[in-house]
Amino acid sequence: MVLIVGHSGFLGSHLYQRFPKAFCINSSGMTRFGSVLNFRAEELIKSGDVKTVLYSAVSYNENDPTELRNVNFIWPKQLLQTCAEHHAKFVYFGSFFEKHAGAFRRSYIQSKLDMRRFMEQLDYKNSHYVRLEHIYGTNDGPTKFIPSLVRNIVQGREICLNDPLTVRDFTPVEYVIDTIDALISEKFDENFFELGAGYPQVTLSFVKKVVATIHENSPCRISETIDAIQLKDIPSDVVRFSYAKNAPLRKEMTPFRFAALEYETINSIRRSIC
Repeated sequence: MVLIVGHSGFLGSHLYQRFPKAFCINSSGMTRFGSVLNFRAEELIKSGDVKTVLYSAVSYNENDPTELRNVNFIWPKQLLQTCAEHHAKFVYFGSFFEKHAGAFRRSYIQSKLDMRRFMEQLDYKNSHYVRLEHIYGTNDGPTKFIPSLVRNIVQGREICLNDPLTVRDFTPVEYVIDTIDALISEKFDENFFELGAGYPQVTLSFVKKVVATIHENSPCRISETIDAIQLKDIPSDVVRFSYAKNAPLRKEMTPFRFAALEYETINSIRRSIC
């Protein structure tokens, strides 16, 4: 059985859709099938009821360093130790932000790097540190880049890009979920890997593709002036180039499948807004 930590977040909600029988934990406690349970995660791991822990909880709260460190490092560290003692699989998620340790989200990045170092030192073969590229899909926060972009296009608002020439591995979340599904059911040799579709795109080019896709399919009223995209200077602490070089299942992500998945994911976000 699977335990999802952080099932109400963006990634966690998609994991829950794939594994609806999973035990779930968020800030409100543990649930299964919507019912509140009086169990601790460690008890379920020790009893063997949980064989896999998917740790998707995350804190970006730079204003509360205690909460941030607890969520991103202290609690997953404790769960990993329990998993190692009782031979359960542990999957932890990082992000491409870790590739540049600048001022942007400094405490968040440090907490993720601390967790990675701990996992390297522990050297537990049934654990996986998954560094996510720029994933997107439905259920993401409305202020996140792609949901905000789609909403601005649909509502005919100006699009302003702070980092138009950065290169990102914009990856539909379904590909991530497919990979995690395979990770649970199969044995992966890699304990540390990057996870993205492996198709790097210049941000400005991707934005224009999103605009074209929504113009083609949206029943919403779209401003004729939406193509006027305002550009700003790139901040100095932004990761300028990032894509997944060693993601599992890469061979299965053909250009045709990637284009189809990208097209459907953009439109699913549009449908959730219209």
